[in-house]
Amino acid sequence: MKCNPLRWLLGIIPILLLAGVAVIGERGRIEKDLSDRARQTLDAAGLGWANATFDGRDAILTGLAAEEAEPARAADGVARTFGVRIVRNDARLIDAVERYDWSATKREGRVRLTGLVPNEKTRREIIGIARATYPSNEIVDRLTLARGAPALDIWLGGVGFALKQLALLKAGTIRLEGTELTVTGEAVDAGTYRTLKSSLATGLPPGISLKADRVEPPIVAPYVLTARLADGQLDVRGAVPSDQARADLLAALRQLSPQVRLTDGMMPARGEPDGWAAAAQVVLRELLQLEEGTAELRDQTITLNGVAIREATAEEVRAKLKEGIPAAYRLAERITFREPTIKPVSPYRTSMSLEGGAVTLRGYAPSEAARAALLGLAQARLSGVRVVDQLELGTGAAPGWQRCLDIGIAALAKLGNGRLDLTNRRMLIEGTAEADAARSLPGEIQSAAGRDCDAEVRLASKTPAEPALRWSAQAGAQGDVVLEGQVPGAAVRDQLMSAAARLFDGRNVVDRMQIVDAASEKWTRTALAGLTQLARLRLGRAEIAEQTLRLEGEARDVAAQAAIRDALGRDVPEGYTARDVVVVRSDAVIAAEELARRTAEESAKKRAAAEAENKRRSEDEARQRAADEARRAAEAAQARVRAEAEAKQRAEDEARQRAAEEARRAAEAAARQRAESDAKQRAEEEAARKVRDAETRKVSEEQARKDAEAEACQKALRTASSEGVIQFARASAELDRRSLPTLRRLAQTAQACPDVTIEIEGHTDAEGIDERNQPLSERRAQAVADYLAQRGVPAERMKAIGYGASRPVAPNDTREGMARNRRIEFTVKAK
Repeated sequence: MKCNPLRWLLGIIPILLLAGVAVIGERGRIEKDLSDRARQTLDAAGLGWANATFDGRDAILTGLAAEEAEPARAADGVARTFGVRIVRNDARLIDAVERYDWSATKREGRVRLTGLVPNEKTRREIIGIARATYPSNEIVDRLTLARGAPALDIWLGGVGFALKQLALLKAGTIRLEGTELTVTGEAVDAGTYRTLKSSLATGLPPGISLKADRVEPPIVAPYVLTARLADGQLDVRGAVPSDQARADLLAALRQLSPQVRLTDGMMPARGEPDGWAAAAQVVLRELLQLEEGTAELRDQTITLNGVAIREATAEEVRAKLKEGIPAAYRLAERITFREPTIKPVSPYRTSMSLEGGAVTLRGYAPSEAARAALLGLAQARLSGVRVVDQLELGTGAAPGWQRCLDIGIAALAKLGNGRLDLTNRRMLIEGTAEADAARSLPGEIQSAAGRDCDAEVRLASKTPAEPALRWSAQAGAQGDVVLEGQVPGAAVRDQLMSAAARLFDGRNVVDRMQIVDAASEKWTRTALAGLTQLARLRLGRAEIAEQTLRLEGEARDVAAQAAIRDALGRDVPEGYTARDVVVVRSDAVIAAEELARRTAEESAKKRAAAEAENKRRSEDEARQRAADEARRAAEAAQARVRAEAEAKQRAEDEARQRAAEEARRAAEAAARQRAESDAKQRAEEEAARKVRDAETRKVSEEQARKDAEAEACQKALRTASSEGVIQFARASAELDRRSLPTLRRLAQTAQACPDVTIEIEGHTDAEGIDERNQPLSERRAQAVADYLAQRGVPAERMKAIGYGASRPVAPNDTREGMARNRRIEFTVKAK
């Protein structure tokens, strides 16, 4: 037979066309399969930034990496994906920057994140922190990837801290420039303003520094400041424009009246009217001139009520208020005074104490004229000394009272300090003087007193002056304890450092003290007393200047405040004075007091109005009754008595009847309530039992369904396996092409059972050794699993196991038996 080339050519052309169509049809499926598996590989390696696309089996890798090693890692991961031939790596690094800025802005229910972030993982972490911190706000992500971030743990700690601070603002912005934090905005309220200020001052995360604090206090309306003066204590509470205004106001009050104890309840807030500072200074200054009283500055209305000792003081306070307050302010005042009543006094005592540039007169004077004369004498004899008048009027002064006090004032003028006490006719003068004066002055005073009074003089020779040193110790709520200033000797410095280490256990004590040439046991005791009480404060400062120990800070409660004051009065030695500016800082107490004050004011107004109305009604009714009774008294006295007796009896009967009815109703209500409670409890128990039974039934039914599905799937897999063939090349895990139809049917069957896991078991015959048969059986099982995965069966639902020749189903002494033992089996289990 002769060959015809044209016929061959005509036959080859359709075959080539069919082959081309097949290749084109399969190419898209292959590319999608490779792309999906490459995506899984990249995500599992934490390389979600990378993207792999395919041209046939050739991969093209793109994306922006945060670190230099990541593009190579991504390319290696894609190359190891089964079926990939080559990888072209077009991935590149994100841009690097020198200034690494990040910020967040909160406004109108939205939190906007802008600036730079080192990688996608960190972006997700920041967004997660923002959503957790602001669950009701919209989070807007405007972050950009860039390299050059500071140490990630420090930087991310700063971001978390900053987002927490932003939550304390009504609206504002937080910005991290590298590791420098700037906070701008308005605080939600006074409490959060204080919390935010404290966090920025002492609570910054390690490695983060504060560049700028631009936090403003909240705006409040009405703008209220209140003050109460009683028993030598001034309690000031309410709004002030700033921390600086608060400090200025406290300093002015201490200067005006250093003997008054101050309680500070002021909190910074905005919204103050014009002229507020001047008005507050005037109102509080004049309140301190009263014996007791209250003041309120509400917007531009001033209210001052109180009691002065004398009428002249009350008039002077009124005049200075009208003169000093700004013209835009309205004034309402009610200032009374105590009328002087001269009463007999026994024993009759008048005293003077001269110290610290002031002479204080206490006790009694027989008349206003005698009081004025005594004050004038003190001012004349004690030139340049401030005279404090605390005298009262009282009769019973002994003859020679004026003469003895004149002699005593002259003696105090010579001493420059000391105390005079005149009780009846006995005068005691105490003080210190130079040695010569201490010997001669007692005789001079006794000679001058003569028969006017019995004079006793107790003078101590002046001891060497205490050293004029300045020293301080400061402790915040946490962090270092700093000791600085002058100390009299190295031994004292070591003693203070040892005491600080013991009192502030676990905290670092910083020594900035300077040793000077001095010595004083009293100074050392005073410093230790200040250091001991400082340790009892939440935060504060102890300072010695000249011979004054000043302790300021925040106590946790009133008991701690009182204990500190008692300890200072007890432990500070004579010759040194202690002043404390210890306040109790408790937001809960402040809020409760303000609420109680407002409630009390409202209740008082309501009670006053109700009492006035009741009084008016009572007076009207009384007048009407009096008129009626006068008109009817003559003719109806006896009838009224009978009517009152009958009314009383009826009232008693009705009261007893009402009591019995109320008792009956209460018993019925209690019984009804018990019955309802029992029924409710039974219903709840029955409902709970039904829910449990339903849940148990649902779980059992679901498990039975899954078991039935697994059993049906296993039967289908075994049927498909037994009806076809799964063969491999000899001593190899490479699938024979004759197995592909069977494997495709198995893949279709497995895809129809999405809720089960499939164990693919590989078995071999006994030919060869176990060390080769077991790995071979496992590779063959894995080859089947890989093929099924390529056909769309999820790999996580399959597990390949090799048993080698350990589980034969037929004897291995015949070819037929060995062929049966070379098999793949499927075991299906419900998830």
